[in-house]
Amino acid sequence: MGASVASMPYTHNRDPDDPIAALALRQHGLITRPQLLGLGLGTAAITYRFRHRELFRVHQGVYAVGRP
Repeated sequence: MGASVASMPYTHNRDPDDPIAALALRQHGLITRPQLLGLGLGTAAITYRFRHRELFRVHQGVYAVGRP
């Protein structure tokens, strides 16, 4: 027999951007490119967020998260 639902571990479907927002919150809304890479984002993911106005460039390699 299979495992019952009660015995299965609980998994929470987190937003993949939660760690980015949490780190930026502790840094006045800013995050660096090396930090984004360290959180597992690739170059394409960073570019996507920049082009879709989720990241705003403040200086080279430094972004504001969610607002300019």
